[in-house]
Amino acid sequence: MFLGSTLKPTSGPTLDASLVECQRALQINPNLAVAEAMFAFSYSWRGDYDDAIEHAERALRLSPRDTHSLGTFAYAVAEFGAGHYEQAADWARKVTEVTPDFPAGWRYLAASLAHIDRIEEAQLAANRLLQASIRDGISYSRAIFSRLPLASGDFADRVINGLRKAGLPE
Repeated sequence: MFLGSTLKPTSGPTLDASLVECQRALQINPNLAVAEAMFAFSYSWRGDYDDAIEHAERALRLSPRDTHSLGTFAYAVAEFGAGHYEQAADWARKVTEVTPDFPAGWRYLAASLAHIDRIEEAQLAANRLLQASIRDGISYSRAIFSRLPLASGDFADRVINGLRKAGLPE
């Protein structure tokens, strides 16, 4: 997705509105790392993982220290969506190192590690997820994904399946 191009509605009003707002923000300030990260999330939820990864890369170039891990987390989500679980685990691990109390970082780390059969590490990440958010479990994670404007249920199913494989309780 390049600035100046026209977005075509394909995935419902919420995602399309998000993409339009990100585009508008970058027209106002082309160096806004937060807008690039939000582009990455929106494209991930839409299922456009190549575009998501591209925008996550831009977010990190614009804010290399990424003190709040937004761009780093966007990268983890995009890589997970693309099925690049090794890379997703690497990015999610970076998120947990910078923001250890952020449950979503642990959620993606556990799910990614489970998908590449690093079960012992995935179980440790699932335990850290429970420490960061005591009510977190499969049903809670499923509820989170039910509120996201996902274009495909496959994304959420892969996270949930990974968490289940990591031993996260229902």
